[in-house]
Amino acid sequence: MTRDPAPTQPAAPETPPALPARLRARFFYGWWVVIACALITLVSGSTFYYGFGALFDPIKEEFGWSTTVTALAFSLRSEAAAAGSPITGYLVDRFGPRKVMMAGALTAAAGMFWFSRMDSLFPFYASVFLIALGNSGTDSRIGALTVSYWFIRRRTLSVCLALSAPLVLLLPKPALAEPWRE
Repeated sequence: MTRDPAPTQPAAPETPPALPARLRARFFYGWWVVIACALITLVSGSTFYYGFGALFDPIKEEFGWSTTVTALAFSLRSEAAAAGSPITGYLVDRFGPRKVMMAGALTAAAGMFWFSRMDSLFPFYASVFLIALGNSGTDSRIGALTVSYWFIRRRTLSVCLALSAPLVLLLPKPALAEPWRE
């Protein structure tokens, strides 16, 4: 009785030559967190805190409102953001920064949509208030906290990069206002 020969093992695939260590190292996920926080800070900070100054005169001229009436909305913005900060801090502790930033971004987006459709004084104040509440959820303090969770060695650099993103839009600020509804 003859035995069948043992099945042969398939040939192992050729392994590529070893790559240098700098090419094998993966991109640290914390830097993606820095990029995401920088973009969120860029959008919320530049449109709401820095960008509204460019919209002040066009809004005042379009609706014929006085400087006092228009400036009151921007004062309410600061008050609403200050009032929303302790609530935001509690929510970040309870649910984490990701969920709070998402809810804040959606709230601010709803406020900006309403702001673009406003036609009288009450919707103007209410939309600015809603944007301020939403932006307290996407505030730079939450971005700094989120980034600091990911870094130990390069914490200062990473937080600095995440929070300095709105400064990019300070240069073309006057161009943001023309035309402001489109």
